[in-house]
Amino acid sequence: MDEMLVCAYETSSLLALLRSQAIESSIKCFELECTPSDKEVDGKEKVNHVTIFEQLGLHEFLQQTSEFADLMLFTAGLEGYAKPLIDKIAVHKRFVSRHYRPLTVTTLVHFISAWSTREHVKDLSCLTKDFSRIVTVDNHPFSFLLEPWNGISCVTFSATQGGDDELSRCSFLPHKFFFQSILMRVSGCTRKTLH
Repeated sequence: MDEMLVCAYETSSLLALLRSQAIESSIKCFELECTPSDKEVDGKEKVNHVTIFEQLGLHEFLQQTSEFADLMLFTAGLEGYAKPLIDKIAVHKRFVSRHYRPLTVTTLVHFISAWSTREHVKDLSCLTKDFSRIVTVDNHPFSFLLEPWNGISCVTFSATQGGDDELSRCSFLPHKFFFQSILMRVSGCTRKTLH
C-alpha cells in the first residue's frame, strides 16, 4: 500500500516545497488523522496527522483491475493507519477484503552467505491454498518472499518524483503490459484474485 498506492509524510515535518511540487505535478494529496498503534500517550490514544499523496493513475488502476480481478488489500501497515486511508482512497469499495500487519509473518532468509530475519512478509497461505489464482503486486520484493512466483514487482512511488518524470507516470503501471503480466501469471481462471 505505502510506496505503491500512496506515499505518506508526517504532516508536521512535510516541507511546503514538496507539497507544492507534488500538486504542480498533478499528484493529489489529502490529510488524514490516524491511530497507527494500540499505544496510548498519557492515557489517550495517540493520533498521528499525515499527509497522503496518491499515486498517479491510482483510481484508474483500481477501476480497471477490478474489472477482471477480485482486489484484496494485504498490507504490512497497521489497521489504525491503513483502514482510514483505504476508506478514503477506495470510495467505490473495490477491495473485497482487507488484511493488515497481524497477518504478516517473520521469516529467515539466506542472502549472500548469511541468514537474516525479514519481518512483515506476506504469507498468501493464510488467504488461500490455491496459489494459481492469486498474485501479490508490491514494490518490495521481500513482500512475496514465501511465494515468489506469485509476486509482481512494481516501482516505488514517492511524491518527490514529480509528474514530469517518465518513471512517475509509468511506475504504477496502469497500462496494457502490466495487465497482460497479471493475466499471464494467473492464466486459466475466469475470475482472479489480486492483491
